[in-house]
Amino acid sequence: MKRQEEPTVREGSSRGGFERMVIFTVAIVVTAISVNHTFGLDFLVGYVLIESTAVMLIIGLLIATAFLVMPLRPIGHSALSRAVDAGLALVSLAITAYLFVKADIIFEQGWEFAAPNDAKWIALAMWALCMECGRRAGGTPVFIVCLLLSAFPLVAAHLPSPFNGISQPLLDLAAYHVYGGESVFGLPSRTVATSLLGFIIFGVALQHTGAGAFFIDVAFALCGKYRGGPAKVAVVSSGLFGSLSGSAVANVMSTGTLTIPAMKRSGLSARMAGAVEACASTGGVLAPPVMGATAFVMASFLNVSYATIAIAATIPAFLYFFGMFVQIDAYAARTRLRGLDPSLMPEFRKVLREGWYYAAVIVALVLLILLTSLEEKAPYYATMLLLVINQFNPRHRLDLRGAANLVTGIGVALAELAAIVASIGFVIGALFVSGVIGSLTNDLLALAGGNVYALLLMGAATCFILGMGMPITASYIFLAILLVPALTRLGIDPLAAHMFLLYYGAVSYITPPVAIAALTAATISHSGPIQTGFEAMRIGAIIYIVPFVFVFHPALLMDAPASEILLAFATAVVGVTCVSCALQGYLPGAGVAAGLAEWPARALALAAGLLLVLPSGTISAEYGVWSSLLVAAAAYGLGAILLRLAGRGRQRAAAPTAPKPSPRKAS
Repeated sequence: MKRQEEPTVREGSSRGGFERMVIFTVAIVVTAISVNHTFGLDFLVGYVLIESTAVMLIIGLLIATAFLVMPLRPIGHSALSRAVDAGLALVSLAITAYLFVKADIIFEQGWEFAAPNDAKWIALAMWALCMECGRRAGGTPVFIVCLLLSAFPLVAAHLPSPFNGISQPLLDLAAYHVYGGESVFGLPSRTVATSLLGFIIFGVALQHTGAGAFFIDVAFALCGKYRGGPAKVAVVSSGLFGSLSGSAVANVMSTGTLTIPAMKRSGLSARMAGAVEACASTGGVLAPPVMGATAFVMASFLNVSYATIAIAATIPAFLYFFGMFVQIDAYAARTRLRGLDPSLMPEFRKVLREGWYYAAVIVALVLLILLTSLEEKAPYYATMLLLVINQFNPRHRLDLRGAANLVTGIGVALAELAAIVASIGFVIGALFVSGVIGSLTNDLLALAGGNVYALLLMGAATCFILGMGMPITASYIFLAILLVPALTRLGIDPLAAHMFLLYYGAVSYITPPVAIAALTAATISHSGPIQTGFEAMRIGAIIYIVPFVFVFHPALLMDAPASEILLAFATAVVGVTCVSCALQGYLPGAGVAAGLAEWPARALALAAGLLLVLPSGTISAEYGVWSSLLVAAAAYGLGAILLRLAGRGRQRAAAPTAPKPSPRKAS
């Protein structure tokens, strides 16, 4: 099947040669610093670059680059706006050089609390630059939230409980933000500079070597010929690609340009096509092996390996994608959609023969993460393996221009990410320096009345509200600091609490009024944004349910004996099937829900699914599980019987009646 070439990573035509050269150079320098630190190569002879200094240097360089990556005027880039961008980049670069030169003095003399006056003014300038970077990367909502929260220690002593704390003067607060270890160069920035940077490089390398086209071809070969085939292709390809890119919106723009038109040609409505792509791309943020920046920050918060996070995320991500797959199949059955012509589908063996090495490097990456202690080095090994093998493929071999585009793409991706995490770092610093972080847990527990369900609902609502204006990583970090301590005090497993926030942070991608992934997909499918968002809510309905499930069923996070994991997984799969079929109005074994029996049958199937999925006691209590299975089976069976009886009634009503004999005259 013919397809378009996948777009590269945000390489706008308005970016001139100077900007590209700077981005290219910074990408090389940052990668070299990261490789030097990760592998202990000692590039800098006679000088040991400690982690704090490396983080400061990497993030500072990327902040300077961000002004060129995200120009003041993306369209109609005038000479004045380019001069402003270049000036801000130079100022950021100068401050970064100052921080690097003074690094040893900063840490030895504790400048976060005792900085000289001139250093305080420099810190204030860095604060302003990072806020502007956050605005360009995340929009006005991110700028407003980060600015207000980063500055609230200025008036913290005058705020009402639970937000009152210790106030700080402006210059002292700026010094704490820039020279301390809990703010702009704190945990989120350390995670990007140490753990995540290699994975970003790996994801960009996959995009520039043609992996996106390979994933789409594999999906078409496997699913294209079946009913609802193009929609199933979107789920598979966007899920595979999104799990590596870690960006829902970028994923929609990359794979959606092919999958959405194919879905529309097969008979799906524009609204449905956009919703499927939006949900599939959002799921990529939740699916291993990469999962985007949030998973690595989570590993740092929990002080566990990334492999622990990836393993825990496997079953919930599968249930989310499985629920979409079942809904698409039910929708296709209800609307009698057929698959695409098998003769137009790529041959699976041929696709695998041409692009086997993409799968091989991903498998190698996963094995290195799971089976060795080379977690930070693994993406570099995988990237080198990919680039070497790719040069033997004449179709995707990189020439000098392609290699330059790859390096520039790395600089773009890193600068955009650094701009977000640096802005959020100021929020974390404000919470720590004001002392609010210590008292807010008790206040949240009192507000929820010690009820874990109330606290989870509060957290879900807050995640959704923050997610409407902030990237998932930003909203997750903010709530992980505020909400997780309260949840763990009520007995929730820390890993489950963090995963809960990750999932509900992603909810806003497909939930109106913002629904940024659905909005992006709607522009491609030419459908109404709000209508596409509501359709996405139905297609991705499992994302609203699964977080509450694994909070009370740790077995779904693989934190239980094997027998409990298998039992929890099996019941969840059956439950998700029932819920998905009920939402689409098609019950296997009974057919399409229609007529007077439609809504009772769908309600019974939905109840059966929720009974199996939602917690009804502990998994170890086998009596409770089996009784739930029996009740759920009875509910679903009753719904199916109602549909079949109603279907027979419709058939009898529609059957032609024998004509009455016409009266004859007597002969």
